[in-house]
Amino acid sequence: MSHWSTLKHLAQKYPITTMCHMDINGYPHMNLMHILESDKLGRFVISISKSSQKYQEIKGNKKGSWTIGSLLGEHAELSGDVEVLEFCPENEALFKEVWSEVLTRYGQEQMSAERVLLVMNVRDIKIISIQNKVVQQVKVQ
Repeated sequence: MSHWSTLKHLAQKYPITTMCHMDINGYPHMNLMHILESDKLGRFVISISKSSQKYQEIKGNKKGSWTIGSLLGEHAELSGDVEVLEFCPENEALFKEVWSEVLTRYGQEQMSAERVLLVMNVRDIKIISIQNKVVQQVKVQ
């Protein structure tokens, strides 16, 4: 199974990711976030509010890591740079694709310009088995 297929399987089985990033003072922060999938991007995204502290911290330090799966069993560790995508005409199709899931989940009818998408530009992927052993390690170009 390719690493992308494995990641999709894990995201469907465990739809919450642990997002780790550093604040402006260099202290680590961990948040549990719902994973949103984008076929257009071929990767996973997270949606946050512009008014959140995470938004300011990620704009200040784009390095981060996301863990998809169970920390006590099978999971994948993704690390790289996090890109912040704001709603604009060029991103409208992407936002509609991702937001259709969010709007349905929260019973909303329209996208909010207050929301942004966080996109992980993955550099390293480690896939860990249920026995807690690295079964695949990929360097992404």
